[in-house]
Amino acid sequence: MRYFENWPLYFNYRRSVKKGQERDYSTVLHFRTRNRFILGVPVYRMHLFEEIFACHIYWPSFWGKPLDNKNPIVIDIGANIGLFSFFALCLFPGARIIAIEPIEENFSWLKDTIEANKLSSLVSLRQCALSSQRGFVDLYLHEEGHFPIFSSILSVTDRKIPVPTKTLVDIFEEEKIDRCDWIKLDCEGAEYEILYNCPGSLFKTIHRLSIEAHRGEKPGHTAETLQMFLTKKGYVVKRKDISEQSSMIYALQT
Repeated sequence: MRYFENWPLYFNYRRSVKKGQERDYSTVLHFRTRNRFILGVPVYRMHLFEEIFACHIYWPSFWGKPLDNKNPIVIDIGANIGLFSFFALCLFPGARIIAIEPIEENFSWLKDTIEANKLSSLVSLRQCALSSQRGFVDLYLHEEGHFPIFSSILSVTDRKIPVPTKTLVDIFEEEKIDRCDWIKLDCEGAEYEILYNCPGSLFKTIHRLSIEAHRGEKPGHTAETLQMFLTKKGYVVKRKDISEQSSMIYALQT
C-alpha cells in the first residue's frame, strides 16, 4: 500500500471486516495518496481497490520499468468510480487521463471525486460507452447493488438503459491524441467490438494495453483470439487466465 500516506486504514479495515460487510452500501473509506489526493472508496467496492492497488491487476510485475513518458496519456475504458484512474495518477502524477464510463451512478461518483481533488485539468471525463460505431446501444444492468461493474451490452437482463457510444478513434480525435501510452479496458465483453474495429494504424500509436477479456458468444470473442489479434498488430502479449470466462491480457508494443 505504498501509494497512500494513511495506509494503516486499509489494514485496519481488513482486520475488522465482518461477514456480510461486503454489502455495506453506506461506509466509505477515505485514502490519502502520497501526491495528496483524497480517494473515497465505498466498502462495497473494496475488492476493486484491492485488485488495483494491492494486486496490481492492470500493471503486471513483468512490465518492470515505468513508462518512458513522464507525462503519459492514459485511457481508462470502463472507469467505474475511478479507482484505476487514481492508480495511474499514483504511478504517474503528471499523467493526462481520459476516463470513460457510461453508468450515471458510477460517473457521478467519479466526477465528484475528480472535482473535489481539483483534477479537471488532468482528467477528462466522458459519459459514454465505447463500441464499433457512434450511436446508442442498450446496456443491460445486473442486480448487484450500488456502483455496478457487471453491466454489459452483451449479457441480456430484464433491465436495460440506452447509452451513447463512441469509437476509440473518436476519442483520439476529440482529445487530440497522437500517441497513447497506456489503455486499460474493463468493459464486460465490449473489448472485442472496440479493438477489432480499430484501423491498424491506430495500434501503432498505442504503447501498452491492459485488458480484462470476457469470453463471448460471437466468433473471435475469446481471450485466445484477442491475444493472436494483438500479436499480429506488433505487440508482445501475455495472457493470464482468471477463470473459464475471463482472462487478463497485457500487450506491449515492440
